[in-house]
Amino acid sequence: MGTPLLILYLEGPLQSWGQRARWTYRDTGRFPTKSGVIGLLGCAMGLKRDDFKLLTLDRELHMGVRAERYGGELVDYHTVSGTIYTADGTQRGNKDKDSTIITRRQYLQDAIFMVVLEGPEEILQECAAALNNPVWTMYLGRKCCVPTRPVFERFTHEFESIDQALHKYLIDENKNCDAKFMCEVEVEEGGTQRQDGFLDNRARMFGYRTVKNFILKRE
Repeated sequence: MGTPLLILYLEGPLQSWGQRARWTYRDTGRFPTKSGVIGLLGCAMGLKRDDFKLLTLDRELHMGVRAERYGGELVDYHTVSGTIYTADGTQRGNKDKDSTIITRRQYLQDAIFMVVLEGPEEILQECAAALNNPVWTMYLGRKCCVPTRPVFERFTHEFESIDQALHKYLIDENKNCDAKFMCEVEVEEGGTQRQDGFLDNRARMFGYRTVKNFILKRE
């Protein structure tokens, strides 16, 4: 019997996985962020933003991603006028005169990602149960980005590692996937640093993790 793995599919008309998203500029990376996937699991489980269990999920689970279709990029241009209330209830802008704030938000269009999570079997089973019966609506990085298929794909012992699952898991030939798949897998050492791990903080800063990237060609 192989390693317990949880396989997810992130597919929808829009996805957005912010890496340096702040204030009036909301970017998206080319891969789902780990903090975003942990947040998706948190929605399924009904965990609030400050729940310590989110940090536990980040520490206990390792993640790999196979980009089956990158899709296109979209920049949505916004103007917000008038006095704006911030999250803490204070006002931004001139109380006596309308003000306009310009924002730009990036999205991936029609992208498909396979995500593989490895960790303790009881945690993966709990995540699988929550994904099949979510407490809150799940979204792909931003609340406006709704998945068009069930996020849960399967829980399996079929593979020995995340790396093997990324190489061997069957591709749906009915979808218009790319000819080459860029993959990313979390490793202990020997890779590059990504600042997209979940941290329990109000400033919404992110922790570092190490990943390696490689390309798979469709047979």
